[in-house]
Amino acid sequence: ILVRPVSGMQLQVASHGEANLAVLISMNGSALELRATAASRHGDDWQDSIEAVNQEIIDRGAVPTTRTGLFGPEVFTHFQGKDEQGNDAQQPALFMGVRGPRWLLRATLIGPAAVEVDEQSELITVLRDVVVARGQEARMLGELLPLTIPAEMQESAETQGLEA
Repeated sequence: ILVRPVSGMQLQVASHGEANLAVLISMNGSALELRATAASRHGDDWQDSIEAVNQEIIDRGAVPTTRTGLFGPEVFTHFQGKDEQGNDAQQPALFMGVRGPRWLLRATLIGPAAVEVDEQSELITVLRDVVVARGQEARMLGELLPLTIPAEMQESAETQGLEA
């Protein structure tokens, strides 16, 4: 996943063990999580994935709402959470699918940007500019595509004591 840098953007890579799973971009009180998976050449893999997204939301105790948005079908919800003061709060989240040649990008807006989706917003602009370099390897449908952190980002994180 190649992300064009934007002033004010904070970028993190979510990892589990040695595997990098997702890119998290934060800006202006909202976030965008990106996960790329292998997809079919001609199918509608996002439409097929919506049922799994709905189940994931239900399993987390929230209610999914499917609707049509900027990139086609999307799923909106509110997750229960805590605000900065420790009070109960609702965290809005919007799950979208962006299809490419043999890949599917699952993009999740989190926070205020998920409620009022503006196609001119900074995070939507970042999403539209994302490039997925899938590679030519055979992969199972739905398999997470491996994320490689550029050496410069790894060195910068180590120098600054930050987690990538």
